[in-house]
Amino acid sequence: MTPYELNAVVKTQRIRLMDVALLGPFMVYAASLIPEEHGAARAALAAGGVLTALYNWQNYQRVRTALGASAL
Repeated sequence: MTPYELNAVVKTQRIRLMDVALLGPFMVYAASLIPEEHGAARAALAAGGVLTALYNWQNYQRVRTALGASAL
């Protein structure tokens, strides 16, 4: 892997971690602010936040394992 490719992977991994630590939890929090009368929207936003965090965490771990933890 070239240094350019490794740099691109590292940047992508940082974005994944931001999705896990910031975007997913923010979506769940935002869902809690939606009035209960809009239950479907609340559920969709909360589920989207949880799934975003889980999906990106899983992919972060997969890439980290494939490259070795020392490369990231």
